[in-house]
Amino acid sequence: MPLDIPDGAVVFVDANILHYAVFATPPFSEHVYPLMDRLAAGELTGLVSTQVLADAQHKTMLSLAAAQYGLPRAKLVSWAKRHPSEICGLTGMKQASDLLQSAAVNVLPIDRQTMAEALELSLQHGLLTNDATIVALMQRHSITHLATNDDDFDRVPGITVWKPRPAGP
Repeated sequence: MPLDIPDGAVVFVDANILHYAVFATPPFSEHVYPLMDRLAAGELTGLVSTQVLADAQHKTMLSLAAAQYGLPRAKLVSWAKRHPSEICGLTGMKQASDLLQSAAVNVLPIDRQTMAEALELSLQHGLLTNDATIVALMQRHSITHLATNDDDFDRVPGITVWKPRPAGP
């Protein structure tokens, strides 16, 4: 469902949402900008983890590299590892990072217990570690709303998944 999250809700914001807010990614960004405005206005309470912030910064770095150097997304990580000087020269990375850091979200810590809970959730729902960690944090903090563009969360009961896509037919 689109990002029409009810006013007053607490929502966990996934890395792809933050990435779309910082790096224009049609058609998703047009749905994300109003969400970020609602978070900034205090209509919603947004939560992330440091892992999510790092993942959003990583996604943004790769998108900037692809755009600046005219590269396809495929094998971009291996290209970046082989071209550190080009990564050093990314235009706009500092500004993008500053935008990510200024997002109107609170940061939740990840501890060993969260990681243990994430492992159980991975095994239970077939989630990769980062996604399972998000679910573990959501469960620990009684958060039921998740803004993401990741369909893997659809199979987790008890979560209302909000995506930057128009409503289906």
